[in-house]
Amino acid sequence: MFSVFGVREGLVFSLLSNLERERDPLIAFCEDHARLNSRSIDHARELCAWTDALFEGPGPRETPEDARLRHAACLISDIGWRSHPDYRGEQSLNVIAHAALGGIDHEGRIFLALTVYFRHVGTGRISGVEDELPVALKSLVSRRTLKRARILGAAIRTAHMLSIGMPRIIDETPLHYENGKLVLTLPASHRDLDGERLRRRFDVLAELVDQKAEIRYAP
Repeated sequence: MFSVFGVREGLVFSLLSNLERERDPLIAFCEDHARLNSRSIDHARELCAWTDALFEGPGPRETPEDARLRHAACLISDIGWRSHPDYRGEQSLNVIAHAALGGIDHEGRIFLALTVYFRHVGTGRISGVEDELPVALKSLVSRRTLKRARILGAAIRTAHMLSIGMPRIIDETPLHYENGKLVLTLPASHRDLDGERLRRRFDVLAELVDQKAEIRYAP
């Protein structure tokens, strides 16, 4: 067994407290990166919980490792917000694909990069943007991983239409499955957030998980 960053990392690791040693290296990196480069680390953490509902009940199945990678992707999903809108997807993909991530394999790294790419530019099946991805990049991931990246990218894209990256909004707009529908519930105080762009993005998300889209208002 070898240290991913070389012998010196083992020496540094031996000097850490037990609590620090137990931290997940991938999640710790993504949280630090989000704290430095995202609009809100709190919002990034809310995304982790908000997207949990997509992978429950009739939603796509995921393993504990899948959930870990999904949470990592949510944490770094807003790191490109300062870039020009026309280039956020490509630039975020390049940053994540070449970041000094630990605790992750090549396919997992590409999943994170593709998720954030789709979060900015839309999903391949709907918009055709998948054709613009390098063949070498797509060849390193399974079809299942690519689909999960598209689903999660569409979910984060929908969430940002509600929150614009700010906390304490999406935690009041839960998702759930019901009789073949993916339901998004908005409280009365958030009715003005409903509009054509939100519905368009939510329709894409619902289609990717093979459900009908429905937006409801809480009583």
